[in-house]
Amino acid sequence: MLFGSENKNQIIPDLTMAEVWQTFSNKPLIKSDKYHQLVYQKLHFFDSDAREGIFNELQQIETASIRHNDRLRYFREKIMDLVDRRTAAKNLCRLTNLNKDEDPDDDDVSNRRLKLALADCDIQIAMLRYYTRGKYGDEGPDDWFCMYSYLSEFFYVEMTTDEATNPVNHFFFEGQLLEPTKENFQICRNKCLDAFVDQQFEIPADKLTRLSKFFSNFSRKPIWRKLIS
Repeated sequence: MLFGSENKNQIIPDLTMAEVWQTFSNKPLIKSDKYHQLVYQKLHFFDSDAREGIFNELQQIETASIRHNDRLRYFREKIMDLVDRRTAAKNLCRLTNLNKDEDPDDDDVSNRRLKLALADCDIQIAMLRYYTRGKYGDEGPDDWFCMYSYLSEFFYVEMTTDEATNPVNHFFFEGQLLEPTKENFQICRNKCLDAFVDQQFEIPADKLTRLSKFFSNFSRKPIWRKLIS
């Protein structure tokens, strides 16, 4: 949960996106805090105007959430949209043999845009995950986010692969073997959206995506203590 095992039931009801943004914008003071460092580095892939644009997008999401009865569900929808955007950008990078984790510094405009799109998604996912974790306690092992990260990757590959050269793969969801159809994807997506806080999904260890592993480890780091100190 949010503050480590000793504070696992504590949340911050008045947490704001501005506070989360400021925390990640500050240079990490602890060298071992590599997760904070990675997001901090990604922020500085962008110039000040671009960073301000990303921050404004996050604040707009926070403001728009007020109009929704189920604010947590709304935030999850936005995170899912970002996961899907990231999945598409990542796979385009694969197709062009790009290294998706390096600082975007080559001269090819399209390549640079793909890398910046990945960094933008990573930043917004991190901010929104930490915001919802802090405000609602919405984080846990093998939670809806981990499940959806797997679904997004699985369905992107299935929907963009030539069936003539690649057999259709079925997938397990909540103990059921399902065909990779758009209808089944939507059903599973809605179940992730409606999952209760801390609900665990059965995800084979080899199917956990790098994205879900990264944010699962990231969310347990001590950066959050800065918000309550």
